[in-house]
Amino acid sequence: LDNKTHRSVGQLHYLVEFEIIPGFVVKQEVMTATAWAYSKDLLVTAAHVCSSAQEIGVNMRSPAVFNMTYIDENDERKELEDIKILTMDVVTDTCILFSNDHSLIPLEMEEDFDKNVRIGTHLTITGAPMGIFPVTKHCWVVSKDSYELEDPFLVDRLTTSCEVLPGFSGSPLLSNNNKVVG
Repeated sequence: LDNKTHRSVGQLHYLVEFEIIPGFVVKQEVMTATAWAYSKDLLVTAAHVCSSAQEIGVNMRSPAVFNMTYIDENDERKELEDIKILTMDVVTDTCILFSNDHSLIPLEMEEDFDKNVRIGTHLTITGAPMGIFPVTKHCWVVSKDSYELEDPFLVDRLTTSCEVLPGFSGSPLLSNNNKVVG
């Protein structure tokens, strides 16, 4: 996947509907994030993205359904609609989405984390920071357990030198072998 990671990720858009006058509805984007392909019909993003969309949706009476911009095999931008939340885990900050229409290249998870991820391992993150897509940044593993942060919530979490901005939420963190480590 070298230099093709952008074919595995997409920019999520969460839109809400506003009824300006009776019968006249407009859609307004209120949030963007990133998702990546896990399989031919499953996408992964951050749970805080999904829970925020659900909360906004309840308050605005809009369904918690995403649209996504992605790059196809011809390097053209495409739009995908009606991506649904299947499940989420707030402890691991993971949300699984369903879309049977995406043509993204699924990424593989790192199965031997202890062997292949070390302090100093080169990483890349690809996503949609500040609404700009696709952006890839390079960084390195700083800690594998975050013990030095002295926060019980962060124990056994990977710490990196990645400078992430809003919109990178849900982006895959890839190691040298192009497998997802975070």
